[in-house]
Amino acid sequence: MRPFFTLLMFSLVASIATAQATSPAPVPYPVLKLNGTVLFHGDSITDGGWLRNSGDLNHIMGQSYPYLVASRLGLELADRNLTFVNRGVGGSGITAIGTGDALKLKPCLVSIATGINDCLPYLGNPAKGGLSAEGYEAAYDKLINAFRTALPATRLVLVAPYVLDKEGSERDVTRRAGLKPYQDAVARLGAKYGIPVVRLQPAFDEALKIAPARHWCWDGVHPTYAGHAILAREWLKAVAAMPADDAK
Repeated sequence: MRPFFTLLMFSLVASIATAQATSPAPVPYPVLKLNGTVLFHGDSITDGGWLRNSGDLNHIMGQSYPYLVASRLGLELADRNLTFVNRGVGGSGITAIGTGDALKLKPCLVSIATGINDCLPYLGNPAKGGLSAEGYEAAYDKLINAFRTALPATRLVLVAPYVLDKEGSERDVTRRAGLKPYQDAVARLGAKYGIPVVRLQPAFDEALKIAPARHWCWDGVHPTYAGHAILAREWLKAVAAMPADDAK
């Protein structure tokens, strides 16, 4: 019986190995289609000084996480001929974003990263601008529906706002508490529409165990190059997990 059992086990192992060898490898970033465009919307964190109305391909993405994302995926997915477009505008909030660029570009994916410019002015002095957390959520909901109506095949990823301590300041305590309802609003909208949310606050909090806030964000809001690497890493993780087709 032993020779028969050994032969049987050998056959099973060989069959499994053959099946594994012939199974197609999973497609990385399946949501990013051949010849597709990825469009980034956001505020100064996204903006990164990208050159407007310029054919200088050396500077069109700015010095921010969209550049890091584009450089990595442009290398890893070179055969897909992807195009990356930065439309971040420093100082803007959720109501400054529209579907105009997306209607022209027909992107396969739109990334939206706002909140800090809606939150901090409102908390400091509502007369200076910004939106309440409730107003922010309502405006964001309206924007998502506008994208879904105008471009039903385009997928979205939402980047939640974050805040860190400014060196030598205690503002982080009050700013973080004030920002949380806005972060929660993004989380609720992601759950409501089945859209992935890039949650940056936990990622930065974890990074604070390694280096102080000034290493990641020089003023508590705007990232250093190391901070942008965190944004890019978390964004890539979220997008990598998106299936090829929207289930909703």
